[in-house]
Amino acid sequence: VVKKLPESLEGLAIVGHARAAPSFLRLQNLKSFSLQARPTYAAAKLVSGVTTDVPNLEELELTFAADFVIAAVEPLSRLRKLTIQCTGNFENLATVVWDSPNLQSLSARCDYSPGKAKDDILAAVKDLHMLEHLALNLSSENDLDIAQLLSDMPSLRSVVYWGEPSVLDPGVLARLHRLELRTGGEAIGWDALRHATHMREFMMQLVKCTCTGLFE
Repeated sequence: VVKKLPESLEGLAIVGHARAAPSFLRLQNLKSFSLQARPTYAAAKLVSGVTTDVPNLEELELTFAADFVIAAVEPLSRLRKLTIQCTGNFENLATVVWDSPNLQSLSARCDYSPGKAKDDILAAVKDLHMLEHLALNLSSENDLDIAQLLSDMPSLRSVVYWGEPSVLDPGVLARLHRLELRTGGEAIGWDALRHATHMREFMMQLVKCTCTGLFE
């Protein structure tokens, strides 16, 4: 199928089972690649192939990826948007981020991250001086780590945050244009949202919580 695709193709999404790693050398105009497939070694080989053959990719999306699939990503210096949904841990994500210094959007979520891997990821993301959108969930208990990271990144304008808004720095909220909040519990610090004076878009996904204070 890849051999029959036009050389002018700019976007390619593959959904299903990855069984082969074709050459993508013809597709040098490719800007966006998405793979939604089970985490197999064939999938890892496919990811390695496309990121090797098309080093000028600007957008990469990997869904249901395992850490060894993430490890197959070759350096992409022009990458602007990276989206990864990982099963398992995230030990190799930091390397991908370090190899993509021009990222403007990073969305990454995993089941858990070991201590050192988590620290490496936070350090790598902090060095992304052009990052405008961040959706980062490294574990079920990462509220404070991510809140501190947001405070250290003045370039951010759009955030997906898993946790309570009360722990976010007022300065972070004041400069955000978009906030997607995913939180739960009965006691939510809605008053913190009063600092979001430049907000243009707000979304929330709530679990077992009362929303009374939000609309005051």
